Order: sequence, then structure tokens, then C-alpha cells
Amino acid sequence: MDLGGPQGSRRVTDASVEARRRQREASDPDISAWVSANAGTGKTKVLTDRFLRLLLNGVPPEHIVAITFTRAAAAEMENRLFAELTKWAADDDAAIRDRIEELVGRSPGDLQTSAEVARRLLVQVLECPGGIRIQTIHAFCQSLLASFPLEAGLAPHFRALDEIDAAALRMEARTSMLQAAGQQGGALAEAFRTVARTLAERQIGEVLNDFSSRRRPFHEIVNRSGGIDAYVARIAARLDIDPTDTEAGVIRRAWLRTEPGDAGSAARQALGVLVSEAEQNILLVAAADALEAWIDAPDDDAALLGCWSSWRDVFVTQKGTPRQRVPWTSLGSPNTVKFLEAECSAVLEDIATLKATRTFDLSSAIARLAEEERRRYERLKRNLVAVDYDDLLVRAADLLTKRSASDWILYKLDGGVSHILVDEAQDTAPSQWQVISAVAEDFFSGVSATQEARRTVFAVGDPKQSIYRFQGADPDGFARKSREFEERVSGARLPWKSVQLDLSFRSAPALLKAVDQFWNTQREGPRHGEQTTHAAQRADAHGRIEVWPPVEPEEGDERPNAHVRRLARLMAERIRTLIYPSDGTPSKYGPGDIMVLVRKRLPLMPFVVRALREAGIPVAGVDRMRLIDQPPVIDLIELARFLLHPRDDLALANVLKGPLAGLDQGLGEDQLFALAHDRDARSLWDSLREHADEDAAYRTVYDRLRVLTAKAASETPFDLFSFALDGEQGSRTALLARLGPDAADAIEEFLFQALEFGRREIPSLERFTNWIEGESLEVKRDMELASGSVRIMTVHAAKGLEAPIVFIAEREGKPRLLSSIVWDADDTAIFKLPEGERPDVVTELQREFAEEEQREYERLLYVAMTRAKDRIVVASWQKRPPKEPGTWWSNLVRSALADNADFDVGVDATFPRVDKGATPAYVFEENVTGSDRETKPVPSASAEQTDLPTWLQTLAPSERAPRLARRAAPEVDDDSKAVALARGTLAHQLLEHLAGLGGAERRGRAAALAERLAPELPDSMRAGLCSVVLDVFEQPEFAFMFSADSRAEVRIAGELDGRLVEGQIDRLVVTDDEVTVIDFKTGAPPASWQDAPVGYRD
Repeated sequence: MDLGGPQGSRRVTDASVEARRRQREASDPDISAWVSANAGTGKTKVLTDRFLRLLLNGVPPEHIVAITFTRAAAAEMENRLFAELTKWAADDDAAIRDRIEELVGRSPGDLQTSAEVARRLLVQVLECPGGIRIQTIHAFCQSLLASFPLEAGLAPHFRALDEIDAAALRMEARTSMLQAAGQQGGALAEAFRTVARTLAERQIGEVLNDFSSRRRPFHEIVNRSGGIDAYVARIAARLDIDPTDTEAGVIRRAWLRTEPGDAGSAARQALGVLVSEAEQNILLVAAADALEAWIDAPDDDAALLGCWSSWRDVFVTQKGTPRQRVPWTSLGSPNTVKFLEAECSAVLEDIATLKATRTFDLSSAIARLAEEERRRYERLKRNLVAVDYDDLLVRAADLLTKRSASDWILYKLDGGVSHILVDEAQDTAPSQWQVISAVAEDFFSGVSATQEARRTVFAVGDPKQSIYRFQGADPDGFARKSREFEERVSGARLPWKSVQLDLSFRSAPALLKAVDQFWNTQREGPRHGEQTTHAAQRADAHGRIEVWPPVEPEEGDERPNAHVRRLARLMAERIRTLIYPSDGTPSKYGPGDIMVLVRKRLPLMPFVVRALREAGIPVAGVDRMRLIDQPPVIDLIELARFLLHPRDDLALANVLKGPLAGLDQGLGEDQLFALAHDRDARSLWDSLREHADEDAAYRTVYDRLRVLTAKAASETPFDLFSFALDGEQGSRTALLARLGPDAADAIEEFLFQALEFGRREIPSLERFTNWIEGESLEVKRDMELASGSVRIMTVHAAKGLEAPIVFIAEREGKPRLLSSIVWDADDTAIFKLPEGERPDVVTELQREFAEEEQREYERLLYVAMTRAKDRIVVASWQKRPPKEPGTWWSNLVRSALADNADFDVGVDATFPRVDKGATPAYVFEENVTGSDRETKPVPSASAEQTDLPTWLQTLAPSERAPRLARRAAPEVDDDSKAVALARGTLAHQLLEHLAGLGGAERRGRAAALAERLAPELPDSMRAGLCSVVLDVFEQPEFAFMFSADSRAEVRIAGELDGRLVEGQIDRLVVTDDEVTVIDFKTGAPPASWQDAPVGYRD
């Protein structure tokens, strides 16, 4: 189709007019509407326009509820709304008239009145009680439950857990469940043994996480079944087996079938025939040996199991399939042939039963563990008076539909909610729709349907962009809900509109044609489905699609992920040429115009970040990181382990090999060996202390770790790690030089988490270390804020974003289905044994699951491609060529465009050979006569490449944090006072930790506690200090210091004579009459008050 020239412009103008008409139709506040919007067609604009038109129609802002999928989407919509209202408040009448005319499609009747109404809207919205309700479904449910807590069965002071707190609670529940399973007997212990015999520790965690993600439907099906035992019986029924059957029982029945004790049985006769006729046939010899061993096996489960394998292999191959050629058809005995053929059929049935039995044993055991974990998790939430995100939805739905007060609550809401707007409706899960439907229950029935002021429901979405199936989203639910609401609205004789938006204001025509071709090709033939057509508002824009060949490892590169590293370098090189053309001409693109999308973060994302930084290209870093997996965090955690337990030799060895110990390169292998070798029973820390006087490197490391050990006893985790990284002799620069600049993000996130932990928990190093390790904490970033840098993220994180150039990278090969559990339509969970060991029902469920995953895989590609404005680059990697072309992203795009007449196919001759097949890098551009194939670059001084000064390419030296306050107690930095400092620290810790114990228990635990807290001090010194501390506790005149009115380690800060002073009080006693401040000192007291440190005198 030729869109050039006047005719093309007219067609685009006509398309734009029609698109604007449809947008106005969808935003009409007097009708309920269901909008299917292709990517880039102005979905957020329609939502905002409808909200504005509702306000212009006089709807109070508190009567409108807009439900968004993410908090970021809610913020975006709210920003647009306030920007428009702020503009109206300042505009003159004519400007407001033009905007209203554009908004509604006609000029307002009474201009002056309309302008006055429009100007007052900003104040109305700002004064709206509780603020306007543009929020996620979870935030809406939380506000609903907060309004009716007692009716929802909640305490008024309940709190909603965020993802981090909920994950920590689930981990606590799992830990206690596994401990109980290991210590107790019964079904739970047996279930744990069954699972532990089959699965590795990591896989057990993944399987339980799978159940946790579907905790609510799993709980409901268990309840409907009548408890976990009844649910287990459902699994057996689904597998068509007796739940009391065992693997040994199946094999024993197969053995008894041959009548082993009967000398005249058919099996004995067959054995005789096989032996007599097997001389010239190896297969018959093997069959005879197997049969003889089978019928002569002792009546013992273990022996039968061993003989069963040989007898089974007579009839099936190693893959478990029936043998196509059997050796006994030529035997002269018809009875023997008949026996063997009957036994073959029976053995195949036995194999199927064994597969089902093994599957049942593991599935039922996992279900019992998951149910026990869920019960403990629910109990922990009740103890905290807390609810998680799932609870918000379920309790809100129950409140509105099931509880006795639901009619009254709906009545109260009836007067408060008149219009519902739903964004990203294709990703709204059934449990979320249940809440929305309940709120809208009376919109179209009874008196509400006949009221003059209409009440409406509006939803906008795109099933092609439904990519949250793992969160319960149902792509088919969008159309199903549309039909449900249409029936309700039309049944009330109220207006309803289904609107299709297909004009993209984002992408060039070539890109949209490529999207159409890929999408529609996958929906031809047996996998039929709804096809799509996109139109482009930017009709004259040039588009380009590149499909790179799969990148393989360079010859001789044996490093892990060598092919991924190579692809990352190629991507960084191409991005550099796009930003800084080699011919020196200015580019129209900057780093912020490029987006890199992947399906999964690992393994590619970190390598791309590193390659871009090495190329000097600004990059925003990864969109999400699992903190505990980051190399600098691993090093910092090892340091914490050593500081907590100085005799942890492995932790200390890991610290000594890195820069955190005080040497930029750490100790060498020879130096570490010298410390570790021939040290008998001494710890590595003791060996380091003894070698400190022999070598300067040992002395540096020992002194550094001794200072950190002292600080670990008194500082918060944040202060400790800040000192280790940025204090005197801080290791941040050396750590970044060793691990690369991309480690900076992980370090900053780690420090931030340490700071936040200290604000909400007791800032103990041990508690923080356990928390950071147990959380599997993932840190998210808002990539919309990463202006001026290349953005790298998953496709899921890119929803709602766009960029002129989008790189899409994925592994070449069939998508891996990582889940070990398949769920049937009734939410019955069945474990997937390895392929070839699964019963037919599981194979069929897996096939259905794989088909759904493939469809979501294609929807992910659709979302990725529609983020681009001008250019798409599809890249991939592979270790070795696949046996045949498959349905992975690069092949889907390449095969869809290769023979399409709308595209000219070219080859990028500059792209290097990267695979054994020498596959070229294809370039697809729209076949339009007279089209300029590459948009002429627009001069941009900011995009020019310049030579950077040396200082800008060098890591800055670490800076110490500014001291805003002077400590009341002076710090001891002199090495000669290290022992005194350790002694004083131990005294403070003993006085703190022993205070809550009784006299006998205190005396019994003092010595052990002292050894754990200060192992580096001599035994005699620790014993003497314990004696002094215990004496303090036993003096009657000091008893008030440890009473219920006292608090330990209280931080204070304030201003004295214009100076900021901050410090920590060892003991604070507050009574009705006075406040007593106690500070413990282990050194000699000052001769007079005037000799005390200045902070004390003040």
C-alpha cells in the first residue's frame, strides 16, 4: 500500500479522524464501554479523557474509581489528569473551549459556564476526601477493608504486608514446617522423607514456591475436598490408581501373576521353550535369563525390584516404549508365544501403574508439605494482625458477596461509587474481577438502573498483551467479561459500546506490518485464533527490522556463557555505532532512545550491562536484581559471617581473597596456603594473628579485620558496612576495580537495605545477615526515570514504555517449562517426573500447559515488538544449532517476513559470522516505491562523540561521609588501645544481654556468651570481666538500672551551644520523677568532672 504523497496523507488524516472519533466514543461518560486497544493506540489518553469528561459532567471525583494494573500506571494517569486540570485553571475561556471541543467533539453550549466549571475542577479534585481514587485493585481493596474492618472479620488495626514482608513470613513458615517434619512423626514426616529422597533442596523450594503462588486456589480446593487427606484422594482419582497402592505392591502382583511356585505354570513352560530354542538368538537368550531370574526370585521386595527391571526390559526399550521387533514370534510353541504376548500387554499396564504410583507418592507428599506451610503462614499472619495481597482480594470479595452485611456495605458503596474504570483489563485475574463485579452489582439493576444520573463501567485492554498468566491472568477472560457486562447493561436498557482502537501513534508502518505478519502467521491452520491489523499514524516514518543469526561461542572460548558474552559485546558495538556513527556524522539517537528487552534476566542482562559500560555507553543497569546473587553482596555477607563467627575458617578465607580485608587484590594463593597449612587445631584467625608480625600484608589484613570486628560489636549493619566500604582504608574502589563498575548498583542497594532494616528492626548484624540471605530479595527499579541511558529490562517490565530502537534478545531454542508442577482444570496439582516416567494424564496436562506457554511466549514477543518506534533488532544465542527450526522469537520473525511481498529483504554484510551455519543477518524494510530507506540524521550536539578526559574515565577515590554530628564519646582509633576497646565492648554487650536473665542463669551463661562475643581476648581477661559484670548485677544499689523502667543502647541526638551532638546511651531509666542516664566505663574514671570528655560535660 502506497502511503506516500497527497493520497497517503489523506488516508492517514482520515484514519486519524476515525481514531479520534472512536476515542471520544470510548470516553463518553454517559455510556458503558469495553475498549480493545492495540499497542500504541492511546489507551492511557482514553482513560484520562473519560475521567475528565466525568468531572465535566458534574460527577463528584470521590464517586469515580479507576483501577490500574500497577502503581506506576496509576501515577502516570494521575499526573496526566492533574496536568490537564492545572492547565484549565490558568487558561482563558477560548483555550478551555478549544480543549473541551477537542475532548467531546463539539463546542460547549454555554462557554462561560463551562469554563468556570472547568477551572473549579482542580480545587474539587484537590479537596476530594481521601484523594481521587486512581489505584491498583489491591489498594482499592485495602481501603475498602479499612472502611469496614469488623464486617470483614479483621481487627481495625490490621496491616497489609508488602511483598518483602510477606516473603519473609512465608520463609519463616517454611522453616518451621521443615523443622517440624524432621522432628516429628506421622504423615508430615513421611511426606518430607518421600520428597527429600527424590528432590534436591533447591527443587523442593521451587516446588513449594509454585504452591505458594497459587496458595488461594490450592486452599480452596483443599477445603472443598474436605481436608488434605480428601485432596490427596483426588490426586489418586485423577491418576486412576488406588491411593493405598505402593510400587512394591505393583511389582509383587506382577511377580505373582507368573505363578512362581507352580512347576507346571505357563511361565515355567515358556522358560523351557526359550532355553531349548535360544541357542542361535541373543535376544531369546536374554529373555530366557530374565524370565528365569524373575520366576525364581526370592519373596523379597528389594530382590523383586532388581529382577523386575530385567524382565521389563524384555518388552520395552530404554526409553520405555514397546519394542517394535520381538524375538519370540518365530518360536515353535504357540502357548509360549501366547504367554509372552499376554505378559507383554500386562507389563505395559504395570509400567503405567508404576508411573502413576510414583507420581502419586511424590505429588501427595508435596501437597501435604505445601498445606502445612500454608497453615503455618496463615497462623503467623493472624498473630501479626496482617493480611497479604491475596487476602486483600479474597476478603474484599467475601465482604461484598458472602457476609451478612454485604447488602448494607454495597448500599454504602452505592452512594460512593458511580463509575468504574479498569485499565489493563486483559491482565485482571478472576479474583480481581470478582471484586469489581461485586462493586458494580447494583449499577444496572433495580432503582440504580432507572436513575437519571447514569452509572457506568469502562474497561480497556488488549488480549494480545496478556502476559501475566503466572499471576492468574486469563487472556480469554477479557472477551468473556465483555459479554457478561454487555448482557447486564443491555438488559437494563442502558447504552453499551464495544470499541476497537487500531491506529498506532507510536510505531512506523513497517514495524506494524511485521507485527501483523508474525501474529497472524501463528494463527493460521490448526492453531487458529483472532488475527489483527494495525494502522500507523506515522505513515511516512521509515521502519527497519533486523534479525541477527544465533550467536555461538567463539572458537577456543571455554568460559561459561561464552556465547552470551559474545552477543552482549556485539549488541554494545551496534548500540555504539547507532549513537556515535563511525563516519563522524551526528546521530538522531542518544542512549535514552534505546531499549534492550529480554524474556528472562539471566544469563544475558548482566553481560549486556557490563559490555555497555566497558564501551562507555550510559546504561541504567538492570531493572531488577536478586541481591544475594550479586558478587559484591556475596563478599559483604562473607565478611559479616566472619565478623559474627571469627572461627568460621571458610568465611575468613573468602574474605582474605578479596579487597574487603584491606588489600586491593586480597591475599594470594601462596599467602593463604601459608596461613592455612600445618596449623593443627588452630583457627585461621588465630593463625593470621600469629603471622601478623612476620609479613606486612598479614599485618595490614589483621589490623583491618580487628578494627572491623570491634565495630561489628557496637555499630549498626549500615554503619559497619559503610565504614568497610567508604571509611578509612575503605574497600569500595578496590571492589569496583575487581568486579567492574556494574557492581556499584548492587553495593548501593545493599547499603540501602541495611539502612532500611535498621529503621524497622533491631539493627543486629546477625539478624540482618539472616534476613538478607533468607529473603531472596529482588530489587526493582523504575526504568521510566532512566532518562539519557540505555534501558535494559524484561518484557514484563516494559509494559507501557516505548523507545525509538528496541533490541529483543532470547535464547535460540524451545522455551523451557521450568515448573515441576502441572495443574488441571480443578486446581489439582501433580508433580512432573522426568519425561518417559510420566503417566499419560500428566503428559497430556503438560502438552496443554506447553501450548498455553507457547501462546504467552508469542504474546511476549508482540509486547516486545510494539515497544519500538523506528527499529527492531532481534538477536539470539545458542550453544549448538538446534535439530530443526522452532518457534523461538528470532525464527518466528525471520520466517514470517522472509517471503512477504511487503518487505525488501537485505543482508547486513558488516555483521560478523557468528554461527557454524554462517547464517546472515537479515534486514527487512518496507517495500515502498520512492521511500527514503534511512531517515536522514538530525543534528544533535549532545549526541556527538567526543574524546573524554582521563579523569572522567577513572574511578573517583572513595569519600568519607560528612560528619554532621560530633559523637559524645570519643572513638578509639589508636591500635595500641585495640585490646582496651575490645574489653570495653564486651563489657557493654554482657551488661546488655545478661540483664534480662535470673541470677543463676546469668552466672551460667556469662562465660559462654563472652567467648562467643570476644574470642580474640585472652581467657583470663574474659573471666575477670565476667566476674566484674556479674558483681554489678548483684549490687542492690544498681538494681534500678536493670528494672522494667530501663532501656538499653538508646540513641540520642541534639544541639548544644550551636553544635550538633549525637551518641548512644548505655542505659536509660525513666520514672515518673526523674530521668537517669547511665554510661558504663571500663577504664580509669576521670579525676574530676572537668577532666571528662567535652561531650559529657556539656
